[in-house]
Amino acid sequence: MRTDLVTAYQRVLDLTVAILETPEPCLPVSLITTELTGCLPSTIGFHFDLRAGVAQISGLTREDDLDSFHTMLSMCGSHPLFHYLRETGSTDVLDARTLLGERTWRDSGIYAMSRALLDVTEHVTIPLPAPPGTLVGFSLGRDGTGYTEAELDLARRVQAILVSTDRHRRVYHHWHESIDSPHLGAITEEHRLTPRELTILALLAQAHTAHAIARRLGISHRTVNKHLENLYRKLGTSDRLSTIQRAHALGLLPLN
Repeated sequence: MRTDLVTAYQRVLDLTVAILETPEPCLPVSLITTELTGCLPSTIGFHFDLRAGVAQISGLTREDDLDSFHTMLSMCGSHPLFHYLRETGSTDVLDARTLLGERTWRDSGIYAMSRALLDVTEHVTIPLPAPPGTLVGFSLGRDGTGYTEAELDLARRVQAILVSTDRHRRVYHHWHESIDSPHLGAITEEHRLTPRELTILALLAQAHTAHAIARRLGISHRTVNKHLENLYRKLGTSDRLSTIQRAHALGLLPLN
C-alpha cells in the first residue's frame, strides 16, 4: 500500500478509537464522513439511509451546496449505484465508473446533473449491513480522476472496520442500558475496563464462545482471546465462569 494510503488507514484506525469512545449509541456520521473525505480524497461525503423510497441524508460535508444537493437527493432512487445495491442486495464497495463502464456512466443523467450542480463526476458507495429493503452506508464524490483500485481497497478496509465497530457499539450500549447502578462509571474506571472489553464481557455472559463472539463482532478469534486475557488480568480471574461471577459481584452484569 502506498505511503499516503498507509497514512490514511492510520487515520481510519484513529477514527475507530474515536467512534468507540463516543457516548451516543448511534454512529457519529458527521465525524465519519469528514474523515472519509480526507482518507479517500473527496469533495463531498454523506451518510445515506434509504427505505421505502424515502432517502434520509446526514453528515453532509458541504452545507454550502445544500439546495443543489437536495435536488440531487430527489434522484437518489434512480442512481445506478443505489439501484444496483437495492436490486442485488450486495454490500460491495462500488464506484459508478467501474460499475457502469466509462461511457455509460458519462452518458447518464445522474452524471450530468451531479457535474452541473455539485461539480462532482466520480461517485463511490460504502454500504453497511441493513434490513431487507433498506440501504444504509456512506457515499463520497469528487471531480477529476476516478477512484483507484488502491483507494477502493482502502474503502473496503474501512467498511470492515465500520461494520465491526458498529456491532461493538450496539452490544456495548445494550449492556450499558441493562445496568442500573450509579457507580458503574467508577467501577469500570477502577478496573480500567475499556468499552471493547466490556462488550466481550457482555457477550461472554450470554454464553457465547470465543468463536461466536468473533463472528458476532466481525473480529478475529485471536483478538477475542486477547480481550479475554485482559479481562482475566484486570478482574483477577482465571477462567470464564469466575470472570462472570466476579463481574456480577461488581455490578458489571445485570442480575437477570
